[in-house]
Amino acid sequence: LSRYYKQTHDDHFTLIITDFNSTDVDIPALLKSSSLKHHYMNIKTENFQFSRTIGINRAATWIRNDDAILLMYDLHLTFPVDMLDNVRKRCKQGKAAYFPIVTRLGCGFAPRYPNGYPELWGFGISAFYKSDYVNVGGMNDQKFRFKWGGEDSDIADRTISNSLEIERLLHPYFFHYYHRQLPWKKSTAKKEKENKDINEPKIIKEIQA
Repeated sequence: LSRYYKQTHDDHFTLIITDFNSTDVDIPALLKSSSLKHHYMNIKTENFQFSRTIGINRAATWIRNDDAILLMYDLHLTFPVDMLDNVRKRCKQGKAAYFPIVTRLGCGFAPRYPNGYPELWGFGISAFYKSDYVNVGGMNDQKFRFKWGGEDSDIADRTISNSLEIERLLHPYFFHYYHRQLPWKKSTAKKEKENKDINEPKIIKEIQA
């Protein structure tokens, strides 16, 4: 995203990160030293186990403008220079949300030498107008609080149920880098059983340059 900003000088976006008390990186310091120092918001939650659905919903609550567009991104992905333009073109308020199709790279391959397959049934990356995101109910952070898999198709189903169309495009140069299964994903089911009474975040702070 920093590279994207340097290439386009697009001033009409804000990066929002929900930080679940990270200890391996100083996110505010990293962002302040980047070219995004005037284009980000870091929401820090204290004493809370990581949850993708809760993280996305927490970030969405900080967007006050119903006419703004939310793009929910993920790790290990390229960021094509025309990504935001495509999001703006294909999201239609009250009519359509955008779920771009990512190409998964095989082990040892890179965007310059790609070999992989399109994730046709993957709905992990999506974009909505804020008003539409609220109307479909956002991410289901009760059913998929710590559960992996199904939360993306769930919001896609509810998008259609709320009379919105889904725009799909096999986006050029939009790649997911190959990686082994992340160890914390394997342990989420076990942690969920051990932590039935997880407390809600006690502190939510906004840190902005």
